Amino acid sequence: MNKGLYIGLLGVALLFSACGNATKNSLNESSLINSTTEVGSTNTSNVDSQYSQSSIQSSPISSTSEMQERTEPSLPLENSDEALLFLIAHRSELQSEDIVTSFYQKIDKDYLFTTSSKQTRAQGGSGSVGFYRVSPDGVISITDAYGTPL
Repeated sequence: MNKGLYIGLLGVALLFSACGNATKNSLNESSLINSTTEVGSTNTSNVDSQYSQSSIQSSPISSTSEMQERTEPSLPLENSDEALLFLIAHRSELQSEDIVTSFYQKIDKDYLFTTSSKQTRAQGGSGSVGFYRVSPDGVISITDAYGTPL
């Protein structure tokens, strides 16, 4: 019975010593955090005073003809990227932030695009809005998934 008592006391002593180390570690960590915060706040005030003495100048951004050519490519359309830009520029319903338009497949010389709604997808639906077929000459038609006009 004495051995059981000694083992029990030894277990309790180990338990308390482990808890004591955790308390010491947490005290050391909190003092480290406090000292870091003080150093950070001192440096921040120095930085703020440096920037308050300087001024920021801005200039307006002007568009160039090169940027305008990129948003509306010239005909004939030579690849799916040009066809996508042309499609979005000429269909106002595709200019919404909610609509995503992506290349689906090429049918003969035409480009087929699929459109989907971000909001409908977020609610668990497929999000599919429709399909658009764009010819190299710039003819846009609403189609089914196979490119057949509706």
